[in-house]
Amino acid sequence: MSGAAIGTHRDFADALCYPSTPEIRAALRRFPDFAAIEHGDLEELYTRTFDINPVCSLETGWHLFGEDYNRGAFLVRMRGLLRAHGIEEGAELPDHLESALRVLEVMDESEAAGLAREFILPALLKMRAGFEDGDNPYGAVLADIEQFLRRRYGEPIEWSAPTANAPYDCGGCSGIC
Repeated sequence: MSGAAIGTHRDFADALCYPSTPEIRAALRRFPDFAAIEHGDLEELYTRTFDINPVCSLETGWHLFGEDYNRGAFLVRMRGLLRAHGIEEGAELPDHLESALRVLEVMDESEAAGLAREFILPALLKMRAGFEDGDNPYGAVLADIEQFLRRRYGEPIEWSAPTANAPYDCGGCSGIC
């Protein structure tokens, strides 16, 4: 870890929320690079990092599928998982990394490992590519999340997006969707 004093699914999920509340700002302050950043600057940094720059978007499905039809199936799957585990979806799409971390925390360990290794970690690796210059403190947050997920669930499965001839199967709608 980059020296952050946090390390749970919930801590990381909180650090990826828009920093509009004292609780979210406190979650960010646990990362040394955020300690001296003022409230208004935190909001601007978040917006500039995740909302304006698509390379750094926190929507995991977008990194995996782009604007392809298969992303819709993935969104349905994530929405179903959130619902099945009693997690409120909130303002973000259900494939947002923050939501994924919250659902991983409460899922059965083997199911969580499958989701993390097959989808969340491969998407996270693509997100991190937008932070190669090292100047943005959110890059360290994503690096810590990657390390945490690798330690907890193992190495990511090499990602290969489905083609139009082999669409993504969300696992069926067996009560989850």
